[in-house]
Amino acid sequence: ILLGGRKMKKFYTLLLIIILILGLSSSVLAKEKITLYTSVPQSIIDNIKKDFEQKNPDIDLEIYRSGTSKVLAKLYAEKESNNIVVDVIWVADFSIYENLKAENLLYPYLSPEAVNVPKIYYEPEGYYYGARLINMVLGYNTKFIKGDDIPDSWKDLLDPRFINKVGSSTPERSGAFFVTAGAFASNPDLGWDYFVEFAKQNPTQDSNTGIAKKIASGELLMGFVLDYKIRDMKEKGSPIDFVWPVEGAVMVPSPIGIIASTKNLESAKRFVDYSISKDGQQEFTRNGFIPIRKDVSPPAGTPDLGDIKLMKTDWQWLRDNYSEIIQKFNEIFVK
Repeated sequence: ILLGGRKMKKFYTLLLIIILILGLSSSVLAKEKITLYTSVPQSIIDNIKKDFEQKNPDIDLEIYRSGTSKVLAKLYAEKESNNIVVDVIWVADFSIYENLKAENLLYPYLSPEAVNVPKIYYEPEGYYYGARLINMVLGYNTKFIKGDDIPDSWKDLLDPRFINKVGSSTPERSGAFFVTAGAFASNPDLGWDYFVEFAKQNPTQDSNTGIAKKIASGELLMGFVLDYKIRDMKEKGSPIDFVWPVEGAVMVPSPIGIIASTKNLESAKRFVDYSISKDGQQEFTRNGFIPIRKDVSPPAGTPDLGDIKLMKTDWQWLRDNYSEIIQKFNEIFVK
């Protein structure tokens, strides 16, 4: 009887282990994967991935991160081969999303969180949402630029004293800089003439992150930089700061949208919900972005949106002249 009892105990122990293994396996199998293509900097998107997965433990978020042009090239290559992998796309520039919508590549989703987002930041039918607000501002090195030399105008980048010491990204490489180039080109006080003069400064061209790092190192003294990059570097002790130029900063609501062919629609919807939810926006703010929701406080030291002077941006004009803007910019800077 004792032997039989031991056998029964072993049997039930083994049965319990099998049940636990099967339960664990089923929970792993139940996890859904969504793939995000984005131009958000790697360190920041890693933070967002961690936060999203903690709040949604049944979803694995896979990331492909590169510059806007490479993200789009990858999407269109997949479209051409009838094998679109991406579920959600998140880059900069509304005009890109209008083109994607016109090509039937986006899925219209009206998130329940949209009621908390100003209507100017999302497409009325929910094809895309401007999940983060980034601003092209004038960055400078605080170690070498002081006092009266601190810039206050975009035209300060044209000062001959700073030849070989200024820089920017390009509209081909960066969606945010594409918007900036278009905003300058269509501004009667700046126009393409501004870039003709800027080219005479022999500016360094790099990614937005690369320009910020070069300013912080002193290799460059000033340049076009995105505000959140400077904010992060300054907080970590780098000698870099920025000004809101008198002509206006260029604001770029960086949109997020669901790809129409997604096979993981419900999980993709949950990522969009998260991105514009209060929790998601708080995580974005912790990473230096200005929130799109009024119930989320902006990063420390950031002025209210209503107090920031912004340059006018004609999104339809940008869309209609996408190729021409890139071509014109490249022609000016051909060396």
